[in-house]
Amino acid sequence: MQGKPCVVTLLCDDKYQWKYVENLQRAVDRNTTVDYDFVVLTDKTPSLRKTYDIPDGRRIMIPDDRIPINGWWWKLWMFGKECREQIGEDRPFLWMDLDTVIVDNIDPLLQLENFTILRDAYAHNQWGSGLMFVPPGVGYEVWSNFDSEVVQRGDLAGRRGGDQVYLRHLYNRGLFDAGDSTHFQDEFPDKIRSFKVTSQKVGQEKAHEDAWIVFFHGRPRPHEVAELPWMVEHWR
Repeated sequence: MQGKPCVVTLLCDDKYQWKYVENLQRAVDRNTTVDYDFVVLTDKTPSLRKTYDIPDGRRIMIPDDRIPINGWWWKLWMFGKECREQIGEDRPFLWMDLDTVIVDNIDPLLQLENFTILRDAYAHNQWGSGLMFVPPGVGYEVWSNFDSEVVQRGDLAGRRGGDQVYLRHLYNRGLFDAGDSTHFQDEFPDKIRSFKVTSQKVGQEKAHEDAWIVFFHGRPRPHEVAELPWMVEHWR
């Protein structure tokens, strides 16, 4: 039997401010009836002024003094035993990048059973790792097979890219058993949308209509379009 689900995200380096963590946690709270825990993987220690306080949430410090990687690569650490023991090994988790904007109820995403990942917004046969559902027991080998030298060389079967390319690289080589995996866009058609792609079709003002989640990738970032009426309502 699975334990209580978690929503997990990552804040490290200086790409995003703590406001992104707070906005994401509040958005999940507003848009689910599922009992869950919120977890942040981070290199940010709490200050005396509680700059990095997580109301009703947990902070897990990434071991950035031990492994020569930075930024989004730490997302893959969440698959490993060290991190999973701290989250709870019997617990499924929904990974969300910080530039995820939730606009409607996401209960079905927290009640999935199989490994689920985004299709890349442009190359639909590739993966997008900004949103992932990871069941208990799935993916330990992602971190145990992680090779920081391969990452630094960019030797990913002839492709350069980030953690999502590396995940697919491991999967294609039989080094990541994702089980009966599926994609969010297939399970929930038109409910999980790219801001860029949807804006090109219908305009930024309507990019959220009838969606559950609008995910950003690259520019613009959420704070750069925060004046849009639907962003005022949902990204806070």
